[in-house]
Amino acid sequence: MMSKTPGLSGLKLLDLKRLLSRVHDGSLPCPMDPGRLHAAGLSYLVDRVNFLSGHDERTVRAVLVAVIAERKDERRAEQLAKKAAQGSMGPTVASNT
Repeated sequence: MMSKTPGLSGLKLLDLKRLLSRVHDGSLPCPMDPGRLHAAGLSYLVDRVNFLSGHDERTVRAVLVAVIAERKDERRAEQLAKKAAQGSMGPTVASNT
């Protein structure tokens, strides 16, 4: 069955971290397949990570690390933008010149 969600965009950050953790600790050997995902306790992801099937551990790790880093950067940027917006709404102080 093909994944309806393209790539990893439909996965939560927590799920990405769980995948990487299982690959790292060896409980999810690569190349991953549905049976290995079930054995690693990640049955709910079987239909959502098909495109990672058949890849070696190095490739899977690289993809997961890159996506996790990107998500963290996006989250950080959103937080900074939110803080900046809140700061610009606060009272302004007139300078004494």
